[in-house]
Amino acid sequence: MDAVVPSLLKLNGFLSKHSATFGSSRYLKNKPLLHYSSSSLVASNYHVREFSSTRSNDEDCVLLEVDDCFATITLNRPKVHNAMSETVISSLHNRLKEVSELVKEENKSSIRALFLKSNGKNFSAGADLEYMKRLGEYPQEKNFEDAMQLSSMFNSLATLRIPTVALVQGAAYGGALGLISASDIV
Repeated sequence: MDAVVPSLLKLNGFLSKHSATFGSSRYLKNKPLLHYSSSSLVASNYHVREFSSTRSNDEDCVLLEVDDCFATITLNRPKVHNAMSETVISSLHNRLKEVSELVKEENKSSIRALFLKSNGKNFSAGADLEYMKRLGEYPQEKNFEDAMQLSSMFNSLATLRIPTVALVQGAAYGGALGLISASDIV
């Protein structure tokens, strides 16, 4: 834990320095978002800030931004409460692979943490209903492949070599709980 403290304190300073958005347009200034004591690390429940996408593919359903020392992955399907479809799962897995590759380049990368957040009122409503209908029509082999891809994506998040912070707002159901569980700090 002592080796992580300097990075977390730097993270705390970064978060406190930048304007944090909670809910609508209220701003929280000079309020630490991470608190460290010798016995525990506590993250408060603030939605940290709005980010814009620097990459766009897969219909912009999962965005990635690398800013200063932090990477941010954003679920971007607010009209369907960030429901997870095969496209979202694949895109999220690809974004996690990109972050993992950046972190592997230790001398070139200064990424210290990953934020996982979502746009809209809710973090994620779980599986997309249209996706679930399609899954019901797939043969068992295709369902198995789909389950393995979801498992692999969760594993990529859980085993990332940097701390992961899930910024959860509103509802979180089904697969969203997998994302939250695979994160280090919620």
